[in-house]
Amino acid sequence: ADSPRETCTRKFAIGSRAYMWTNEAMCNLKDDFKLDLKGKDMLVVTASGDPSPIFSYLGSSTIVGFDSSHRASLWAELKLLAIDRLNYEGFERLVGLSKDGEDKSDKIKEKKYVQWLLPKLSKYGQEFFKPLFEKHGTLRGIVQSGELFRGGECTGYFPGSNIYTNGKTEYQRARRNLRKNKQIIVPACISDVFDKVDHKFGGFYGSNIMDHFRNSAGDLDHSKSTVDGFLKSVDLHLNKDALMVLQFEWSPEVKQYATQTLQDLGYKVDFATTQGKGYGVIGLARRGK
Repeated sequence: ADSPRETCTRKFAIGSRAYMWTNEAMCNLKDDFKLDLKGKDMLVVTASGDPSPIFSYLGSSTIVGFDSSHRASLWAELKLLAIDRLNYEGFERLVGLSKDGEDKSDKIKEKKYVQWLLPKLSKYGQEFFKPLFEKHGTLRGIVQSGELFRGGECTGYFPGSNIYTNGKTEYQRARRNLRKNKQIIVPACISDVFDKVDHKFGGFYGSNIMDHFRNSAGDLDHSKSTVDGFLKSVDLHLNKDALMVLQFEWSPEVKQYATQTLQDLGYKVDFATTQGKGYGVIGLARRGK
């Protein structure tokens, strides 16, 4: 990620910036695949925080999110808290979806939302966000500064991809399910999660992490053996009727290798008919019934 980095190992940035919204075509899970996750627990990349309300909307009962970016995990915490505590109009205003916000009265309301939410965050969330809000005043100001979000206001700004932001009805359903479900956010890379979590999940959402694989020299590694090893490792932590949701963005080889490996593991693989905002295609692999 293009951000100042804390000292870390394994060649990922603990402090790397978050995306404000997922830029993947997640609406395809509802529109193309008619996906129903009722009763399934999901292991997901935390990313922009959107996978939790998206998979809650689709019926998942428990969602464990992991991300090697601590900032992404903290942003997900604030976003999930905002969804829980604010109605659709309040959430729209807080995160900048609303067309309002340019005049003084709107900015005052925004600050009130922030002042109300901050004390409800975890200790680490408060320590991180309080200085940013003191400096920039509103979330809109933080977005424009680029101090939290990778690419500032532009990169990753595709709320229309996220199902639950597409209207009041969708938002209320995601919010209602989030309140019933169990949400866990872990600031760690996937290998750490696998080392510490002894559980078989009903599904896995991997975003486009296979496109980001690198070897020990730091070069991109899209080899068949790397893709194959990763997916087999994930499969060990899934149950017999599991599914995987994956994003294929840069490398046609990764998509080809992943498809073959998943089929060898007994999954049926389908791809969405429409892409995201120029960011590749969503693939859904299902096994069992």
